[in-house]
Amino acid sequence: MKFHETPDQTEFAIQSQDMKGGPAVTAVPGFVIDYSWSPDGRIIYSREEPGSAGESCNFWGVRIDARTGKPREQVKRLTNWAGFCDQQDPES
Repeated sequence: MKFHETPDQTEFAIQSQDMKGGPAVTAVPGFVIDYSWSPDGRIIYSREEPGSAGESCNFWGVRIDARTGKPREQVKRLTNWAGFCDQQDPES
């Protein structure tokens, strides 16, 4: 997970890197609220929809090449929800 915040922007991504120290590969760009690896090699994640009126989040998925850490396909939207986004603080 990469998280970098400046006064002007917040950058967040899920990245992988070769254990020998090669360059980082971005598997999932953008602000991810939560994610999980599925047994079939996909990262399933939720994110807030940009430009949505109110809070709307959806699940997205992308298959990752286990050898390179790079996406093997285009990101696919898995749900189409409006007005649903649970971003509760786990400690509250």
